[in-house]
Amino acid sequence: MAVRSIRAYRDFQRELPSRRLASGYIFLGPESYLIAEAVAALRDALLTDDFANTANLPHENDGVLVDQIMLDALASRVNDHGPTTNDQRRFVLAENDIQEAKLSEARRAIESFDYASYQGRETDLDQVLMQMRTPPMIAQRRLVVAKDFDKYRKEGQEQLLEELAKESPVCRVVLTSGSEGVAVERLIVSKGCTKFLVAVPALGSDDAAQFIDRWAKQNHLKVSDDAKLLLLETCGDSLGQLKGELDKIKTFLGPEQGSDRTDRTDRTDRTHTVTKDVVRDLAGHWREYEISEFVDAVARRDRAQALSNLWRLNDWDEEPVKIVGWLAGRYLRMLAYGYGDAQFWTKPEITLALRHLSRIDLKLKTGYPEKYYLIESFVVRRTAKRVAGGSGVRA
Repeated sequence: MAVRSIRAYRDFQRELPSRRLASGYIFLGPESYLIAEAVAALRDALLTDDFANTANLPHENDGVLVDQIMLDALASRVNDHGPTTNDQRRFVLAENDIQEAKLSEARRAIESFDYASYQGRETDLDQVLMQMRTPPMIAQRRLVVAKDFDKYRKEGQEQLLEELAKESPVCRVVLTSGSEGVAVERLIVSKGCTKFLVAVPALGSDDAAQFIDRWAKQNHLKVSDDAKLLLLETCGDSLGQLKGELDKIKTFLGPEQGSDRTDRTDRTDRTHTVTKDVVRDLAGHWREYEISEFVDAVARRDRAQALSNLWRLNDWDEEPVKIVGWLAGRYLRMLAYGYGDAQFWTKPEITLALRHLSRIDLKLKTGYPEKYYLIESFVVRRTAKRVAGGSGVRA
């Protein structure tokens, strides 16, 4: 990133517990999951600070009067707030679980008044600017988030940055972007908004592995080493995709055993183990995506990429007959319609590839033991580059 005098994401994380927060932020970087995590943390910290520390809330008979807090907050800003009798407005919360539920309800109520989020559509720009200039209803300041703000036209980006630079007493502005382009950075600098920047890093496989471990601990699960490797191969280093697959696993396995509130026994022997087979069974979408990527690489004659995808499919124990079927379908479409990457192939080459696949299909269905070797040899032979001036056709 060209701009160097900005806080790192880890510095921002350290600021959150102390509530030493800026009047606005620009989160710039490639990892969308971390950006979403930051926005969620700011939403809790900035909108619901009065609710974050229950020790400071009014109590009665050892219970927190959450509804009374909401009423007081509204009454300070709205003249006509309706009836105020205890029966209608107050609840004494004794148990921790009920208390947390009511606190969450209070947070949602505040968000409905003083939180707005937009996704970078040009048609929403006027609405975003209006929200930024509107006084808050309950919170000390309204929180307005413009995601992917670099997708607005340059004039729109300038307007958003100018609002951020004002450090409005009525609104905190958060802008996010996955772009690391020089043009966006220069515009931020030109508008005097460098101090609001937070650099969001691209994460590597070690960070993603730590994320899996943390998630498993939070959900009382144990992820085996081979399952972890398969997840990382499936999703790469994208925490967003990884979180989606992990949530899918959690839903499939159900609540951790022994999680019933009436059963407070030790759960160490009751946790689910996430195995490689569990990951493989749940990630069908990604397996088909991987086959598609493999077929695309073969059609482009990209041997290195095709073999890399093929070896990954082997790790997944994908059925070789299915892979052959996808390849044959692609070649047939290229032959009949000039589909996709047909420009890389002559018609005789496509015909030979289909004959080769038919022989492989027969061997697969008659018990040939080295199934993936057959497909690998197909890739090596058929992705050879054509020699200039020659047909490149080989049997």
